Amino acid sequence: MSAESVLAGIKANTVSMPREMVAQLVAQGASPEEMREAWGDYNAGYQSAATAARTAERQRCKAILSLPEAKDRASMAKHLALETDLSPDTAARLLATAPTESAPTARPNRLDLFLAEAANAAEPSVDAVARRVANY
Repeated sequence: MSAESVLAGIKANTVSMPREMVAQLVAQGASPEEMREAWGDYNAGYQSAATAARTAERQRCKAILSLPEAKDRASMAKHLALETDLSPDTAARLLATAPTESAPTARPNRLDLFLAEAANAAEPSVDAVARRVANY
């Protein structure tokens, strides 16, 4: 079996793993040069397919994250882009039905509450201050 026929087998999906490819070459009595050539072709095809897959996945993620529906639903859009294999069209439909995210509201701390209370209070008497200090 020549390197060309093995490469044709890879492209036709009749040879799916390098182990099968090598076994077929050995069974056919291929020379070491033919084996190296077939392996180089296989590896180049694998690398090309891997690069194409990475590019397609990046484009899918970018398309989901840049959808108009993702504007106020950033965490859901990020989840759909990075944790699923949904198409941008499907993600857009899901995002359109999801509630928008609201900005987190800041909770005032005790010091802020105390200062606000003090600002709104009338001038306290000495007795009121003493009772208050005693309660802490």
